Amino acid sequence: MKKVILPFLLVLTLGFIGYEHYDEVLIFAKDIVKNPENRILNANTDEDEIIEKFYNDIYGEIILTAGEENGMGFRHILARHTTEYFINFDNKETSNSFSDETTTRDIIKAIRIFYNNCVDVPKYLNRTSNNKTAYLGLTTINREKIKCLLIVSDNGKIITFYPYTESAKNYNDTYYYNLID
Repeated sequence: MKKVILPFLLVLTLGFIGYEHYDEVLIFAKDIVKNPENRILNANTDEDEIIEKFYNDIYGEIILTAGEENGMGFRHILARHTTEYFINFDNKETSNSFSDETTTRDIIKAIRIFYNNCVDVPKYLNRTSNNKTAYLGLTTINREKIKCLLIVSDNGKIITFYPYTESAKNYNDTYYYNLID
């Protein structure tokens, strides 16, 4: 019996190492141990608690903190742009929300993919941007490629992240919107 198990484990280990998307398996395993949904919905989670850090060779490191509903961070993203979390939030914007089946893990994975494939927008949609950087790009959520917008403060903390749909194009920003087509 031992003669069969050891070669099987060796083949399984080598298969995992050679697997093209093994990093996704590791990330999924990490998310199971540290479920972002449980941390964010826990009222005792401090708003400065780091949920995840993201790195881009061009733009550097950004940080997703727990945040707060009215301000910035993951709670703000969920409160403002989803229909499943923080349902009593007064400022919820339904026109830009993620689909109902999108989970907290899906959003973190989407930011991870997005930050590796985004472009920085020098003038953030004709708004004042002296302490913010905006990024436009593509990501995958629930097997669908979508355009998104990510806003990061000057200290590297994520303010918000949401799908950038036609209904979000109300800032006279056709140039930037078409930049990633």
